[in-house]
Amino acid sequence: MLLLFHCLAGSSQTTTSIGVIIDVNSETGKQQRTAMQIAAQSFNNYSNNQNIILFFRDSNRNPLQAASDAEELITKEKVKVIIGMETWQEAALVADLGAKFQVPTISFSSPPLVSLSLMQLRWPFLIQMAHNHSAQMNFIANMIHAFNSQQVIAIYENNPYSTDSGMLSLLSEALQKVNSHIEYVLVLPPFISLSNPKGFVLNELLKLLPLKSRVFIVLQASLPMVNHLFTEAKKIGLLEKDSSWIINEEITSMLGYIDKSVLSSMEAVLGIKNNYSTSSSAYTQLRENLQADHTEKVESEPGSKVLLAYDSISTVTKALEKMNTNSISSKMLLEEMVSSNFNGLIGDIRFKERQLSNTPILRVIKVVDNDKKVMELDFWTPKLKFAESLSEKTSDGTTETRTWKVPTVTNPLKVAIPMYPIVDKFLEVSQNHSASGFCIDLFNEIRVILSDQYSGLPYRFYTFTESYDTILPKVIDE
Repeated sequence: MLLLFHCLAGSSQTTTSIGVIIDVNSETGKQQRTAMQIAAQSFNNYSNNQNIILFFRDSNRNPLQAASDAEELITKEKVKVIIGMETWQEAALVADLGAKFQVPTISFSSPPLVSLSLMQLRWPFLIQMAHNHSAQMNFIANMIHAFNSQQVIAIYENNPYSTDSGMLSLLSEALQKVNSHIEYVLVLPPFISLSNPKGFVLNELLKLLPLKSRVFIVLQASLPMVNHLFTEAKKIGLLEKDSSWIINEEITSMLGYIDKSVLSSMEAVLGIKNNYSTSSSAYTQLRENLQADHTEKVESEPGSKVLLAYDSISTVTKALEKMNTNSISSKMLLEEMVSSNFNGLIGDIRFKERQLSNTPILRVIKVVDNDKKVMELDFWTPKLKFAESLSEKTSDGTTETRTWKVPTVTNPLKVAIPMYPIVDKFLEVSQNHSASGFCIDLFNEIRVILSDQYSGLPYRFYTFTESYDTILPKVIDE
């Protein structure tokens, strides 16, 4: 299957062919293709002496198909770079060919748990355009620590041609550091292999009912599997208040494409997102194009894999700009790419030992049942944890998740105002408890800004006559 993206160039331009091997028919793959086409179009529009062509191949995450596609792209299409390969099994085989033909390969798969020196020796032309899973697993472990849970249930869907990519080992190691462990691992077969996915998923979830743990971590699952997983979990009570669910970053980025009936049952599910800027014109263009491709779906932000796909094209084009167009060699192109230092859509793009070197900043979000679909709760980095802000002790000594409760008409935001303020120029309260002044004007302006995110932000003023030292603990308790 060939999907060709080409912008016609003038006779004075040098054309560079780039091969792309992805799972074209998956939701992530469709978005990655759009992102890479936009990046290529942007480069071709402004470059005076360079032009790039993207040759797309659909591997369906099959390593042998990926290898066959790579050899054809190298020998017939004469590509200078191959980009893609979502799984390590694909990346390894394509990187073998890259080493054989001296063609740089940029992989979207997370690095395996092997020595970096061994990787560089065996795959000298491989660049890994992805973070390893350790940061995300440590992120999850910190959440579990915040819940004060000693055991969890891990769930993942097998890829037809690969396993969990080392995530279970990394998660287990991270959990041990916070005195927790995996009680049970629910391994689901590939969705496409199930003749009766509804019945199979239900039977597998029923096995979880006798277990003690009620913290569920979904490490890996396709969009169809997520729909069935949460539909059946809801039916048997595994999404009640005594349960906590955590979904990985890729699933979180796909929330906009999950069936609305399923999404409503996922209320209070916690998700992981990469923190990145949404203010650039390139991001805005990408987001608008993705939404235009899915007019029947709810709005959704592109996930990190989609942004990295865009940045992978930028990595190549910025390297080409630095080179003499009359003498582009594979080794020179590789050296220029690994020396990249620019601000991409996902953040800073820099490489160390041919792997992304920047430390990701992750966000924890919660699925909510309103038009915004999700709300952000906290940020996390390896050095700055968030455990203190996510959990609190209850009156009976147990620990529960601390989250921002979205104000509603029946349960509005409670705003405490002093009946007798120290400085009446900033705040004035009448005998009928109506308030005015600079502080109230400021509050109203902030409320306008937040009203879209929090459904109008219903509120109610409560006057108090106590001292600030007395009222502050009450505000915290509320």
